[in-house]
Amino acid sequence: MPELTIRGRKVTVGADVAAAFDLIQGAYAGHIVQDNGQAEGPFVAFGFPSLPVQLGMRLNKHKLTVYARERTPQGELLSDAVPGLVVEARYDPTTGSPVHSIKNGLIPYLRLTDAPVVRTEVTPDSIRAVLDACLGKVAASPARAPPAEFAGPPIAKGSSKSPRARRPLTPEDLLSQLDRRSELGRQGEEVAVRHERDRLRKLGCAAPDEYVEHVAIEDVGLGYDIRSTWPGHERCIEVKTSSAAGADFYVSVNERQVLKDLGDKGWIYRVAPGASGLEVVDTICNPEKRILEDRFTAQVWQVRWP
Repeated sequence: MPELTIRGRKVTVGADVAAAFDLIQGAYAGHIVQDNGQAEGPFVAFGFPSLPVQLGMRLNKHKLTVYARERTPQGELLSDAVPGLVVEARYDPTTGSPVHSIKNGLIPYLRLTDAPVVRTEVTPDSIRAVLDACLGKVAASPARAPPAEFAGPPIAKGSSKSPRARRPLTPEDLLSQLDRRSELGRQGEEVAVRHERDRLRKLGCAAPDEYVEHVAIEDVGLGYDIRSTWPGHERCIEVKTSSAAGADFYVSVNERQVLKDLGDKGWIYRVAPGASGLEVVDTICNPEKRILEDRFTAQVWQVRWP
């Protein structure tokens, strides 16, 4: 039987599982964001560049088992999107007992409080259809790096370089991208709220829930997402979430000005996949002062009609 190397340890798996593992990492640029560490039949979860979607998989010696949301990013039942798919079990907050990584909320996208999760038995013939459906039919090409969301600057006349070929971005694709970004951002904000409450608790605050407010739920125009008001430790926190550690992030004109006005009370919390799912990987106090100007790149211009 084939062997896989999972974070330094060897795991014996079935041929179908090994093929699916290679497909996810190669053709779809998936990376492991959660591993329960078991020696026999471990459970792992994959994240994907620029997508909030995460999928779970049992590394069995026999059948290929995939855990996914019951509905695709387009809202279609996964069992309808992939005809013939065998759904072995369905989980929600009141029914069933999934693996501990899902039950304990270690995989943000598969939290049962957000959406039901299904355990599916996948065949070698259906694995690509399952992945395409779960990822919203957005997959990386195996021949190159995952696609950028934008084509980049135009090629100047006379240049020897040819433009990078890409599939046209349809209105449906754009809406799907925006939905995924919105959901990833919401998950990141929730992670940052929990992180901030833990920070205050460690400082001695007896009731951190009373001092940490997720203000972006009510007003997205404040220029920050979280207000933390425990006396002497006040912060206004803008959360920047990405599906890959070290990725660039975007700051609006309003966010930048608000953070500048806040001075040392203005913070950016960076959220990205860690060993146990999305987590706060870095914090920046007074980012306007601590991030050098050459790190900012203009992406949008306001143009007055001539």
